[in-house]
Formats: sequence, structure tokens, C-alpha cells
Amino acid sequence: KYNPAIHNIVVREEGEIKGCVGLYYNNLTVNSMQLRCAGIGNVAVTPECRGKGYMGKCMNLALDEMIKNKTDLCFLSGQRQRYAYYSFEKGGQACNFFISMKNMQHAFGGAAKTDFKIRVLLPDDIKLLDSIYKLYISRMFRFDRPRNALYDILCSWSQKVYVLLRNEEFKGYFISTDEKSTVSELALVSDDDIKDVLLAMLESSKHSSFNISLPLFQKKLVLFLSDVAESFYLSSDECLSVFNFRHTIEVLLCFKASYTHLCDIDYTVLIHGKAGDENIHISIKNNDVKVFYTQSKPHFELAHLTALRLLFGISPLKIDIPADLSSVLPLPFYVAGADNV
Repeated sequence: KYNPAIHNIVVREEGEIKGCVGLYYNNLTVNSMQLRCAGIGNVAVTPECRGKGYMGKCMNLALDEMIKNKTDLCFLSGQRQRYAYYSFEKGGQACNFFISMKNMQHAFGGAAKTDFKIRVLLPDDIKLLDSIYKLYISRMFRFDRPRNALYDILCSWSQKVYVLLRNEEFKGYFISTDEKSTVSELALVSDDDIKDVLLAMLESSKHSSFNISLPLFQKKLVLFLSDVAESFYLSSDECLSVFNFRHTIEVLLCFKASYTHLCDIDYTVLIHGKAGDENIHISIKNNDVKVFYTQSKPHFELAHLTALRLLFGISPLKIDIPADLSSVLPLPFYVAGADNV
């Protein structure tokens, strides 16, 4: 049974809940490998109990449980410094585009039209939900979305799901606000249809422009949009903490090597992580990635938060690292709105 709130941590006074932290486990499949992940949300303390340390106690209990349960990585949305006390740092990469009808007209001609149609997905659209599920599980980077809970997950945060059709044939979907002004997820049966999709989205919207956020590893879509959009920028996607650096680095570096060529590197890094020290050897040769524990002397050492900034950050670090190692970073990571907690 789908029961995502089973791991919530609460504080009670005389039987009444006074504080809580929501802990939501969700596996991330990356190519054929998996990361055991968790998201933290629903962090709250009643006004009269603030200052009693309830949030800190709940957060520390959540951290202890994740480490005990061999969680690889945890993510949350929240104020950076507030959660740095609990081992989290900004990371992940989102590519954000602003695109208008004027951009499309100048890029493809003022008469550009499409035969793509868009309509809202309804909970009883069983065949379309099956098509969305089939498309979603074919993706190389995906969090678990059980089929029996798929509609509710897609509609998280009061968003709507729109299906893309050509002659009634399913061509993809996107998730957006009610007025289609901001798109938080886009998945297509064929990325070659992106021009038609953008035209259909603009033609069906109340607005003459919209914003769209994509992970960098949706490479074909990102390259297309970067040529057409009025503007775009990179942003940190989430606050992250890692409890198994070796496995996380291995999975995400292997994934990156599947869609781009990586420079050859050969380094040992000692990370003083939240869950303990990890002395890790990272080797890439001819795009073949190997990451393993070693007793060799490290080339350099990193504290937990510094390691997160190095591995997942989009801004330059104030540490001296070799150029070849820097070139293979950051590690790809992205949480779509529907998977956020």
C-alpha cells in the first residue's frame, strides 16, 4: 500500500503534536543503477513551542534513521544556512528558460503553426495515464512513481498535468501551473517534436510567454531551448546531503558518462562525511568510470559541506582542485517538482 507518511517524526506534549519532520524514502533509478534517497518536508513546530529545540531534535532523529537505513542521499527545499546545521548544502542543477511567441516567430517564421493539441489530464484517463507511466519508466533518471499513485504524484503542489496529442496519438506530457505560465516537467516520446510542443504550449496558453525548468541531462531539449529562448540561467536545484559518497559518486558519474565524454582522471579523495570518513579512489579512463574505497594516501581531503559544494555546486569553489577533476563536475542531480516533498 502506498503510504508515504509512514516515516514522519513527531514531538508530542500531553498527547498533542507540537513539532514534526516528514521523512519520505524514494529510490532513484539512474540507468540500471539505484540510489536509496529520501526527501525531507513538512518541517514545522507550533508557534508556542518554538525555541524549545524540537525542530533540531526531529532533524537529528531523521538523520540518524537515514544513516541507519543506509540511505545514499537526501534532499529538501529550504533556507540554505538553516539546513547547513544538519549537513545540507545547495546542489543539483536546473536550467531555467524564458520563452515567448516572439522568440518562436523570429526563430521559425511568423507563420509557424503546429497540429499538436493539448488537453488537461483527468484522473479517469486510464489509457493516457498508462502511456505517461510507460514513458516515465523509460527515462534514464527517475524517482519511483507507483502506477497506483501516479495521478496524485503528478498533480503535487496544486499543479496540472497536460497531455500532448497529434491526431489523438499520445506524444508526451508536461506539468505546469493552471495558466501554463511555468512548466516544471516535460517528457516527450520523441525530443524531435520540441518545436511543435513549444508552439502548442504557447498557442493554448493565456500568456504569450512561459518559463520552463529542465535538468541539464535532458540534453537535446536544453540545447534546442538555449538557441530559441529569450534568456536562460542555471540555478541550484535543492539542498542536499550525502551519506554514502562512494556509491553516489559512482552512480552519478556513470550516468554523466552515458551522455557526455568525460576527461580521464585518477584521484583519491578523503571525505569527512556526516556518516563517517570515506577514502575514495575515482578513476575515469576512456569514459569508463571506476569508484572504490582504498587505503591509498589521498590527494586531498574535504569536509562534508565542502565535498557537497565540489560535487554538486554550480558556483566556483574556494579550494584548489586539479583542472581535469573540475572538468567532470558537477555531478548531475535534479528533482522535478512532482517528486519534491
